Amino acid sequence: FSEMKSNSLDYIFNQIYTLFPILICVLILTLVGAVSVNALSAKKQLKNYAIYYICGLKWTQCSMINLISAFICVTISFIISIATIFVIKFIGILQNTVVSIGILQIICCLILITIYIILSVILPINIIGKNTPNQVLKSN
Repeated sequence: FSEMKSNSLDYIFNQIYTLFPILICVLILTLVGAVSVNALSAKKQLKNYAIYYICGLKWTQCSMINLISAFICVTISFIISIATIFVIKFIGILQNTVVSIGILQIICCLILITIYIILSVILPINIIGKNTPNQVLKSN
């Protein structure tokens, strides 16, 4: 049994080494997507943020609006994803696959959620902080 366990672990680690570059690429694509979505969201809302700034909010408070929007989006996406996986698993579609949900997968999702939330705060501050409300309103 020890030889079988050793061979199984060797096979598993070989598969991990094979799939690791794909995992890194997916992570990079996810981060690029998160940066793009947050940058576009901040750009789209720039005029509204300028109006809020004129009415008394600070730029950091305006970026918190983007944070709340991102948090709502991420929370709904997380709940739908987990629910979908459980439903598909309950139906039996995932029976012959390696797709499963466990504590490690949930922790990885929570780490990605945290990175996304951090980006949703940092990017709008960088985008809107470089402009004055006067510049923003005149450009539109």
